[in-house]
Amino acid sequence: MEEGTRPRWHSAVDLASVCGFAALWLLVCARLGRVHDAATGSALALAALPLGYVLADGVSGVVHWAADRFFGPRTPILGPLLVRPFREHHHDPGAMAHHGFLEVSGNSCLVSIPLLGTLASLPVPASIGLAFLQAILLSLTIGVFGTNLFHKWAHTANVARPVAWLQRHGWILRPEHHAVHHGGDHDRAFCITTGWLNPLLDRWRFFWQLERLLGANATTR
Repeated sequence: MEEGTRPRWHSAVDLASVCGFAALWLLVCARLGRVHDAATGSALALAALPLGYVLADGVSGVVHWAADRFFGPRTPILGPLLVRPFREHHHDPGAMAHHGFLEVSGNSCLVSIPLLGTLASLPVPASIGLAFLQAILLSLTIGVFGTNLFHKWAHTANVARPVAWLQRHGWILRPEHHAVHHGGDHDRAFCITTGWLNPLLDRWRFFWQLERLLGANATTR
C-alpha cells in the first residue's frame, strides 16, 4: 500500500507507536543502567543481547505464521494492522521496499509497547538475575523493532553497504534465505529477523505441529 493512500489514523498510530517505543525503551535502559556498576552493566548487556536477538527471531516467526495462516484482513484491529500487510505482501513481495520508515516500523513498535510499559512500571531490579532477565527482554524489543526493516531490506534490490554486509554475514535476514518463504506455499521460513531459527523449526515442522495442536484450520491466502 502506498504511503499516500493509507488511512490517516493508521499513519498516526505508526507515528505514536515509534515515539512511544523510543521513549519507553530509553526509560527502561536508563533504569537498568542504575542497577549495578558500569562493568557489571556492560557484561549483562553483552550477554543479554544475543539471547534477546534470537528470541526476537522466534517471535517474528510466530507472528508471521499467525498472520499468514489465521484471522483475516477484516478482523477487528488485527486485520488492518497485521494480517492485511502480510497477505498483500504475498501477492506483491517487492512493494514493501518502497514503504516509508513509519509504515515499516509502526507495527513492530506497537507490539513492543505493552512489554516496555510493563518493564518501565516495575521496581528497579534488586538482583543481577532480574536485571539480566529485563535486559534480555529489552534486547528482544530491539530485535522486534528491526524485524520489518530487515524484512524490507531482504526485498530491496540495492541496499546500503552496511546493510549488505550484515546480510552477507547473516546478522540480519538474507534475501536468498527469505526467498524460501516466497518460493512455495508460504508455509516455511516464517522467521524474518535473522532467519537463524528457520532451518531448525522447518526440520521439526514446528508450525505445522502447532496448527495441528491448536486444532484449527489455517486460512487460505
